[in-house]
Amino acid sequence: MTGRTWVAGAQEDDHLSGSITFTPPSSCSSSNGFFPPGLQVAVYVNGNQVGFFNSAATSSTPTPQTKNIVFQGAPFNFNGYANNGDLPPPGSPENRTLTVDIGDACDSSATHYTVNSIAIDVGAVS
Repeated sequence: MTGRTWVAGAQEDDHLSGSITFTPPSSCSSSNGFFPPGLQVAVYVNGNQVGFFNSAATSSTPTPQTKNIVFQGAPFNFNGYANNGDLPPPGSPENRTLTVDIGDACDSSATHYTVNSIAIDVGAVS
């Protein structure tokens, strides 16, 4: 990931949007009882989860798929602000850092999802 840190202006809302391109394995099963089989992606700004994506899609002939990342709804909030893809103005200039956690819940070491790319755009709205 490149360009993952920026300075939000004091009165600047930041709007997030993004997508992920991934290739599912030909099969994926999970016996851990916690996560269903599939790909899980969490997006964070300054350690607060602001977005997610999950997919249980598999295919006998795996082909790349591109899907939107969701940046809205409970239980995600940013400094107490329930977001819909918008981060509130910080009140004073603030360094913001975007991080992404990726995992899958496929039992077999031979069958895992491949993340081809993740694109997240941050647009300043003041």
